[in-house]
Amino acid sequence: MLNISPGTLQNLRVNGTLPFTKMGKTMYYEYDDVIKILTQNKSA
Repeated sequence: MLNISPGTLQNLRVNGTLPFTKMGKTMYYEYDDVIKILTQNKSA
């Protein structure tokens, strides 16, 4: 769906690039934050 690997997603969480909220075992991301990351990756 996001065209990034689970490892990349984990790295984005760990280094603070992509803020998230965890409820139980599920990670939630703000839509605007995800779009911002994907847009930055396309231009890099």
